[in-house]
Amino acid sequence: MLSPHLLRPYSGRQLGLVEADRDVLVLAAAGSRWVGPTLLVHRPTLEHRVLQSDAVWVVVVGEPVPEPSTVARVDDMLASVGDDLDGVVLVAPFTEAVKEVEGDRVVRAVDRSRLVRVRPPEILRRSSLAAALVGLDVGWVNAAHLVIAAGGRVVPHLQGASRTV
Repeated sequence: MLSPHLLRPYSGRQLGLVEADRDVLVLAAAGSRWVGPTLLVHRPTLEHRVLQSDAVWVVVVGEPVPEPSTVARVDDMLASVGDDLDGVVLVAPFTEAVKEVEGDRVVRAVDRSRLVRVRPPEILRRSSLAAALVGLDVGWVNAAHLVIAAGGRVVPHLQGASRTV
């Protein structure tokens, strides 16, 4: 079990984000050895951090201390987020074979052209995330999924589209 203390807050300025003037709170989750297909974070800690902050944007990264390349990617993603959006998530093409199953039979292949893999970082409007957290009584959540499930408008940012440091 992961410790909820691994959801460490950073300010945008502390990490040297160019877009730090946009009131950014960065939450660093468990290290990459813990990050699976979906970045899950401790919901009570996430809720506490989000409700404590007055930042406009919450960035959830999958590294205890974000590397310079991650900070650069976050800058690029923040620059692409408009006032009409609730968030942006990093995506990569989905290349694995996917099949649909009914009972104990594989019935068909799934078209992968509309599927992507979502990876950290995830950038979400704090107010949208706070609203999505209301009334939840679960231990671990994916922040972007909560905002999307609550009807938020979250757009993809293609992995590899950012600048390098």
